[in-house]
Amino acid sequence: MLKLYLPNPLLDQRLKHKEYVITAWLWHQQIKYRKTSVDPDWVVIHPLWGNFLQSNDKMLSNLPTHILERLAQGTTGLIFWYPYETEHYADVSVTKQIEKLLDTISVKKCLYVTGNLNTDAFYPHNKLDTSIFSKSMNYDDLLQHALYDNKPRIVKVPLLFFDYQIHNHLKANGEDDQIIHENWYNWNKSKDFICLNGKAKPHRRYMVQKIIENNLSDNGLLSYVCYDGVDPMQGPIYLDQNESQLKRNDRYMNPGVYNNSWINIVTEAFPHVEQDMFITEKTFKPMLQLQPFMVLGNRGTLKKLKQFGYRTFDQIWDESYDDLPTWQQRADVIVKNLQQWCAKSKEQKQQDIKSVWKNILRNQYKVCNTEFDSTRSAYLQAMVKAVSSGG
Repeated sequence: MLKLYLPNPLLDQRLKHKEYVITAWLWHQQIKYRKTSVDPDWVVIHPLWGNFLQSNDKMLSNLPTHILERLAQGTTGLIFWYPYETEHYADVSVTKQIEKLLDTISVKKCLYVTGNLNTDAFYPHNKLDTSIFSKSMNYDDLLQHALYDNKPRIVKVPLLFFDYQIHNHLKANGEDDQIIHENWYNWNKSKDFICLNGKAKPHRRYMVQKIIENNLSDNGLLSYVCYDGVDPMQGPIYLDQNESQLKRNDRYMNPGVYNNSWINIVTEAFPHVEQDMFITEKTFKPMLQLQPFMVLGNRGTLKKLKQFGYRTFDQIWDESYDDLPTWQQRADVIVKNLQQWCAKSKEQKQQDIKSVWKNILRNQYKVCNTEFDSTRSAYLQAMVKAVSSGG
C-alpha cells in the first residue's frame, strides 16, 4: 500500500485531464494507495504548466515540518509527476526548476517522471554509473544506485503516457463511441488523407504549406486552426472543431471525418526540438480510428513506437524519413510519400489497406488495452513500490 501526500489536491483539479494525476496511473497499474499527511512514502507534485515550479518557488520549503524531516531522512521521497508535453513551454527547463526547488530543502530521493521519451534515465550523469540501465533491469541494483545513495540526485523517469490516457479519457467521459470499429469501417472513402493541425508551430506551417504547394489539399481533409492567433500564411482552416471546441477538448475525434479518409498525416507536438521525443495523443488518434499513419515527429518516433509494440507501415510507403536528422527533411519525405499515395487508384489504396489490416487492428486493440501493459515503465513501478512502507 503506497502512502501519498498531495500538498494541494484542490490545485490538482485544475489539470486539464484528470488522468494526468499520479493516482490515475497507480489505478491503471493496480497499485493500491491511500492519501495521508502523516507518514507518506511519497510527496507528489503535479505541475500545471511549464513555469509552474518557477512560479511556486516556496512550494517545498512551505511543507509541514514533519514532512521536511522525513524528506531529509529519506523515509519519504519526492515525485514531480510531469508525463505530459507542456513542460516544453517552460522558459527555464523543468529540470533546472526542480534543482532550484531542491536547493531550498534537504531531500534524499527525488523522481522526475517525464513524457520526454528521449530523456536520460538518470541525472546528473557524473554521479551515477548508468551502465546498469542497459542491462536486463536488475531492480535491486537499480534502486540501490538510483534511490538509496547518500548523494541527492534527480532520477528522471521517461513514461509513455498518452496511448492509454486518451482512450481512458474518452471512456470516462462517455465519448468512446467516437472510436471506429471494424464492422463499420468505410471501404469507399472519398479523401486520400487527413492532416489536423491545431496550435501553430513551425513544422505544422511547413507541412500545410508543402501540401498546398504540391496541389494535394483537395485530395485530403486539412485543418490549420492556429488558435493562438491568425497565422500570416492564410488564417485558420477549421474542419471538425471550431476554435472554442479545440481549446476545451483536444481529445475529441469526429468519426465521420476520420472514416472518410484513408490515412493520417500526424504533425506531432515538438519535432522541431530535435533532442527530445514526445509521442502524444496526436499519434494515437489514427490508431484508434483504424488509419495507417505517417508521423512528423522527433527523430526515431516510429522506432520507439515499434519498441513499445505498435505497428507502423513501411509495407506501403517509405519510412526511412524516421531517421533523418532534421524535421524539415522528415517532412519532405512524408510529402513525397503522400504524393505517391494520392496518385494511386482507389482500388490500389483498398488493396494496400487490406495488406496491413491486421496491423491496423492490432494498433487499435493495443491502445484500448494498455492499462496494465508492461510498457508503462516497469522500472518506475519498481521504484515506487520499493519505498512503500505499507500500512
